[in-house]
Amino acid sequence: MDRRRWIRVTGGVLALLVATSEMVAAPKSSTSHVAQGKTFPWISSFSPQSVNVGQAGFTLTVAGGNFAAGSVCIFNSNPRPTAVVNSSQLLVSILDSDLQQAGTFSIIVSNSNKKTASAPFVVSAAATDTTLASSVNPSAPGQAVEFVATVATMPPTTGTPTGNVIFFDGLKVLGTNVLNGGQASFTTAGLASGTHWIFAIYEGDGNCGASTNSDPFPQVVGQPSGAIGSVTSLSASLNSSVFGQLVVLTASVGSSVAGAGPPSGTVTFREGGISLATRMLSSGEATLAISSLAVGTHSITAVYNGDGYFASSASSSLSEAITQSGTTTTLSSSADPSVCGQWVTFTATITAVAPGGGTPSGPVTFYDGSSVVGSGTLSSGQATFTTSSLSVAAHSISAVYGGDGNFNASQVGPFGQTVNKASSTTSLVSSPNPSVFGQAVTLVASVSAVAPGSGTPTGTITFKDGSVSLLTVVLQSGQASLTTASLSRGSHSLTAVYSGDGHFYGGTSAVAGQTVN
Repeated sequence: MDRRRWIRVTGGVLALLVATSEMVAAPKSSTSHVAQGKTFPWISSFSPQSVNVGQAGFTLTVAGGNFAAGSVCIFNSNPRPTAVVNSSQLLVSILDSDLQQAGTFSIIVSNSNKKTASAPFVVSAAATDTTLASSVNPSAPGQAVEFVATVATMPPTTGTPTGNVIFFDGLKVLGTNVLNGGQASFTTAGLASGTHWIFAIYEGDGNCGASTNSDPFPQVVGQPSGAIGSVTSLSASLNSSVFGQLVVLTASVGSSVAGAGPPSGTVTFREGGISLATRMLSSGEATLAISSLAVGTHSITAVYNGDGYFASSASSSLSEAITQSGTTTTLSSSADPSVCGQWVTFTATITAVAPGGGTPSGPVTFYDGSSVVGSGTLSSGQATFTTSSLSVAAHSISAVYGGDGNFNASQVGPFGQTVNKASSTTSLVSSPNPSVFGQAVTLVASVSAVAPGSGTPTGTITFKDGSVSLLTVVLQSGQASLTTASLSRGSHSLTAVYSGDGHFYGGTSAVAGQTVN
């Protein structure tokens, strides 16, 4: 019987419900079982632990215990595809449409016995980045200047922020405007002569966090007559580095006139037409420590923006070569040794080799010896492969990372994974019982795997009356039967002896008493 619980949605809280099918009683067996109706599910963790609003749908891993096969997951009153990996892990497909609102949501796991467990899951507001541009800089006193703030969400979130942007001249509020298509502007003609430090602060909305332009924006109004010229030079701590390695760029700004003193103000570090960052001068120097330059050759310049006395100037181009970083791959198993039919997860972890840095992306291929057994794509530097089909044997597992644009390929292995036979349980029933002398009695033996093993045992069953073998029968779909009318009058102690096979250990059922009158 399909039982589902529907959770009311109030106050922006979503609920995820996992409902499992009713558990049927198993035949009498030599192995004890815990009835599902007496177990409580529990949740220990989620992976990922949280996501950002507006990002793409993903597969949520729910870890805990007492999950059941056949579980159905419901997210915000809508069924979601669910895979039960084992009794301690669920995989739930979360859709794009489920991630359109930020907040803390309740995830509920419910077994068919209505025993439940819940835990909070956070959909975080999207991080934003605010940049600021001026329509004309420097400008003349009384000239109208338009400042345009552009607010964008940071990956992996998509979408366009809404809400207000406040424009500041130092600590003075210039004005406020509403974002339209991710941009807000403010126009003024009232800036006095001199250098103005302009900031734009985005206040955020329900789904997007607040942010400000991280670097001060200098707006120069007017230029005094006889402005002093400046000279800018640029150097780097390394002119050849690997991806993720920290490189320090140093801009030095001096006067073209002896004795004029060191310039003040800001320096903007640029790659072509792209601004990398703006930094304040201190004693004629400004530095930028950067590790995010992509693989390739970069042409970088430093532009001094001038101040009330010194004119702006730019350095000559500096060539910075970035090559791919080396990587190292490690491999682990969730269960070693394991048994036949047991779910085993192999996790490959890829990290950058110093002095490189960052998180590799791209494909990982898993091998058993020379045979490909699975693949995965890196997420936060890890890729996993889960299987229950490893044969009973010693396996040599390896993982090969294919590399990406910023990281070289690497591999690890072989990793020894031992798969042993799984235990089995054998049960026996007779019918009719009691019977009369000469009446046909049917004996049915059932053999099944004992968790964490799985699969259907093969081989033979030998039916015994005490120590006397009655007949040996081949298992079919885990069962074997014998019909006999030759049982003598009296009480009989019947057993079924399973021979075992290449995947399962053998065993003997509990004694089934048969009375023949």
